[in-house]
Amino acid sequence: MNYGMSNAGEARISCHRRGEKKMKIAIIGGGSTYTPELLDGLCARAEALDVREVALMDLDGHRLGRVGRFCQRLAARRGGAVRVTLHEEAGPALDGASFVVTQI
Repeated sequence: MNYGMSNAGEARISCHRRGEKKMKIAIIGGGSTYTPELLDGLCARAEALDVREVALMDLDGHRLGRVGRFCQRLAARRGGAVRVTLHEEAGPALDGASFVVTQI
């Protein structure tokens, strides 16, 4: 783990070795109305956290679709550094994830 300081004085934590891809975060329960706020915070800190993808997973496809599409637009408006993917099954959402967040 690499701890350093960014120009803004924030602690920078990188869980990756040089040359590795940026991390993927999976959010189980991604159809929650709390997800856009969580995603907005991740997008705001994407460079410092080395986030490349946020995978939203929810069993309720309708909720996932509505919240997920909003989150995709939000990420795009934040510059598109973070890709938001939508999943109704855990396997693809968890595959390659560095961290998993659960929302119940």
